[in-house]
Amino acid sequence: MPFTINERVKETTTTTGTGTYTLAGAVAQYQAFSVIGNGNTCPYVCTDTNTDWEVGIGTYTAAGTTLARTTILASSNAGAAVNWGAGTKTIACAYPAKLAVILSSAGPVVLTPGITAFAADAAPSVTPSASGTASLAMGDGAVASAIDAIAIGRNTDATSNNAIAIGGNSTDANSADANGGYSIAIGNFVSAGASAHRSVAIGYYAATRNEGQIVISTSSASGVGKSLSSDYVIGGITTSSTPTKLSPSGTDVNRIYIAAKSVYTFTMLVNAIMDTSYLTKSWEIKGAIKRNNSNTTTLVGSVSTTIMAADTGTSALDVTVTANDTDEALQVQVVGDASTQVNWTAVIMGVETALP
Repeated sequence: MPFTINERVKETTTTTGTGTYTLAGAVAQYQAFSVIGNGNTCPYVCTDTNTDWEVGIGTYTAAGTTLARTTILASSNAGAAVNWGAGTKTIACAYPAKLAVILSSAGPVVLTPGITAFAADAAPSVTPSASGTASLAMGDGAVASAIDAIAIGRNTDATSNNAIAIGGNSTDANSADANGGYSIAIGNFVSAGASAHRSVAIGYYAATRNEGQIVISTSSASGVGKSLSSDYVIGGITTSSTPTKLSPSGTDVNRIYIAAKSVYTFTMLVNAIMDTSYLTKSWEIKGAIKRNNSNTTTLVGSVSTTIMAADTGTSALDVTVTANDTDEALQVQVVGDASTQVNWTAVIMGVETALP
């Protein structure tokens, strides 16, 4: 039941009472409501030759050519449906004030009776661009260039499908940029990297570079992406005792890349649950990993692994955390049961500090 508006739509009606309008044909030089489409809704205004009037949203039905009074927005009858008397009325498709969105350079616009509409710069120096299908761009120079992308704020960029960027700045490089698919970037000097799909970057100088990374930052002490709270939710499924890596996408790959000249200190909680038997095992793992300026990635000392809880029959299940120097990544690898499906989830909470 799509909401539809069309140009110069006006008919007459002799409907009485408060029921559905029966349409009697288009007024000269106007279109009939048939252009709205069967089953679709549209805004309407109905008036008689006296003082009665009604504004609402109606549902058009082709059979019988009727317009149901789906929602009454305002009327001469104190906002209720008008109880029409005999005589001819005119009914037209018209855009009501209650549904209006007004752009103004003077700030928010409050419409009678008290509905606040969206307000934006009416004359931006760089026109917002929403070139992606079903995308939205609001603000001077905002760009939403992918499917379902949303960019809100001056110079914001949402360049991948379903990406959301909120937070403007007068300098393009300092505004919010969401470049990974399904990523979210909120704040100033904040970005979600092109390969950081499904990542979230929030706050001042926050930046994500890894898939599924969740970053919060309020510090500009070291620069963009240098002082961060950095978390992940990763997982996977095993159906044998073959060692398998956990990742944000659930595939057997490393995805927690460590930035150059940085250290990442983490606490990890891991759950495993076996299919059909529902036996479970849980671990807490703590440690730190670093990468130097020569791209050598190593653990700092050794990790601390504690089995927090385990059902009888889960002794084969195991998890190890290592530094993968080839991928420059934190590697979380699990071993499942030889003949049973095991579902794995790990939540990693960490602090990341990098040199400029």
